[in-house]
Amino acid sequence: MNVISDRFLSIKVAAEILGVSKSTIHRMEKAGILPPKTKLTHKTVGWKASTLNQWMATNL
Repeated sequence: MNVISDRFLSIKVAAEILGVSKSTIHRMEKAGILPPKTKLTHKTVGWKASTLNQWMATNL
């Protein structure tokens, strides 16, 4: 696994990768469909790219 695949993705980037809106990302989170996000700062959250890629490979 390389360093680039382990970067953190913002909700905007995650939505673009999944092809959905940010609102849909929020709904998927609330329903427990997406893997948990990581709190980076008190205002910033993100998903590890490798975790999101793995989730997409098994769920889409």
